[in-house]
Amino acid sequence: MSNERRSLVEGILREYGIDSSAYEDSFFQKCLQCRMSARGISWDVYERVLNSDKKEAATLADSLRVGYSEFFRNPLTFACLEAFILPAIIEKKKKSSDRGLRLWSAACAGGQEAYSIAMLCDELLSTDTTAMTYRVFGTDIDQASLHAAQVGAYDLGSMGKLSLRRSIAYFTRLADSFTVKPRLKEAVDFSSFDLVAEQGMCPPVSIYGSFDLIFCCNMLFYYKPEYQRRIIEKIASCLAPGSYLITGETEREIVARCHFREVFPGSAIFQPINEGRLTR
Repeated sequence: MSNERRSLVEGILREYGIDSSAYEDSFFQKCLQCRMSARGISWDVYERVLNSDKKEAATLADSLRVGYSEFFRNPLTFACLEAFILPAIIEKKKKSSDRGLRLWSAACAGGQEAYSIAMLCDELLSTDTTAMTYRVFGTDIDQASLHAAQVGAYDLGSMGKLSLRRSIAYFTRLADSFTVKPRLKEAVDFSSFDLVAEQGMCPPVSIYGSFDLIFCCNMLFYYKPEYQRRIIEKIASCLAPGSYLITGETEREIVARCHFREVFPGSAIFQPINEGRLTR
């Protein structure tokens, strides 16, 4: 994609109050091509459409906001969390005055990741006798995704990686629709937060940072390197001592270049370099 064409599109979107400068070139071009193909028009025609049609500009902007999630998306990551990471965090907190787990699903899309985290916490704390609590914060910039997450209703095709036990324990089924039960919903807060923006280091609804786990999965590679670093630095500032950053499998090298180390090979679970190693 030529710099001239990209600058032109960015300028048009900016007139509508949409900043698209942070996105990586190949992803930006792919989204642009998809919109031209969907309308069956060439670049010259599409440029005129963008200039005159605010609705099309909004549709293009929406396509840039990647909004896909799954329950328990990376099995290895969640297996490590369930078997090692979360139990270690819980045991550490039992020896302190802090009885609350704080977890953040950044770029949460439709909420599947946030609810997956909540299920793990609920299961691990089900036999706890020390009054330990947990809170999951899910954030995104797309209002439609946040609304879907708050509703918490999913079709049968979305439930593929959930065990029958979890489907029964945490969802109410009506025909082919599965809705998250109130008990789990009450443990998750969804709100709008822009990871790319310069202002704001953590979600306002969380009051402060100090998260024990932060998930930032499958969104870094859509941004230019300088914005990847900004996102990671923002997240790092919100991590409590000894806590963890979870990324997508394909983003491991990006995070490793930013002074993080992977605690289990291939797990996409990271700690800042110089943090203490996990005690097993």
